Amino acid sequence: MKTDQLLAAETHTAAPVLIVDDDLVAVALIEACLDRMNLRNPRVVANDGRKAVTHLERCLDGQELVPALALLDGQLPGRSGLEVLQWMRQQPVLKDVAVVMLTGDSAVDSIRDAYAGGAASYLVKPVGFKALADVLRGLNAPWMLV
Repeated sequence: MKTDQLLAAETHTAAPVLIVDDDLVAVALIEACLDRMNLRNPRVVANDGRKAVTHLERCLDGQELVPALALLDGQLPGRSGLEVLQWMRQQPVLKDVAVVMLTGDSAVDSIRDAYAGGAASYLVKPVGFKALADVLRGLNAPWMLV
């Protein structure tokens, strides 16, 4: 029983995964992949760039936990994924958050800009479970609750 309580406490205090995508099907597929990986970190979902930044601003002042990972769609209403990434990298508290871009944009300039902006990886949709899981495992992240 004590182990279950400890596990629950760890799950609730673990750094969350921030999923930013305006496509509900894409969000469901990302979450299914995280589930298949047995990744138990809490998840926060924002359906546009402005909402993502609003959530991240709450992280800056301690109202929310800083995410360990952000999965950003590149083409978002409000603010693009690249704009969110660039904003994150300007915030000292968020500069080390792993960011994976998941987008339908396969333009070389977009890919280059994302990596120049500090993205850990760039995947072009549609993304299969294995490809996303391989990228996440490749981050070699100690925050992953599996």
